[in-house]
Amino acid sequence: MTGLDVSTATVRPRRSTTDELLAETVRLATRVRGALVADVAADRRAALRRLQQVAKVGELTAMLGYCVAWLLVRKAVEAGELSAAEGRADARRLGAMPSSALAAAPLEAIVGPELAALDASVRALHARLARLDRLLDEAG
Repeated sequence: MTGLDVSTATVRPRRSTTDELLAETVRLATRVRGALVADVAADRRAALRRLQQVAKVGELTAMLGYCVAWLLVRKAVEAGELSAAEGRADARRLGAMPSSALAAAPLEAIVGPELAALDASVRALHARLARLDRLLDEAG
């Protein structure tokens, strides 16, 4: 190779923080979607557990939907499709995270380890986005 040779390797440009957060949100949503396996409950206790799992999946799906909506608003602001003030409008804020409806016992005992781990991951993502959302007030 001479000093004049040019590398033909392509380098993927770094994605924005918003894009990285959107990708993480989609990965979590995909994991949540796959968390429930079709399962016919054999008895009343199994049916109740199944119902609690379905409720948790619904809760996580809603939380991830709010995360995606907030991130898409941030992308619109970044792209100039919305002004910073429009992006800070109350209707476009992340909002408070609802408390878990299944807080009576340790979550893992109610919905199982996989859903409990997903719950922790989704809540951690939401908490990170909530911190970013609060920073909008300081920047505005």
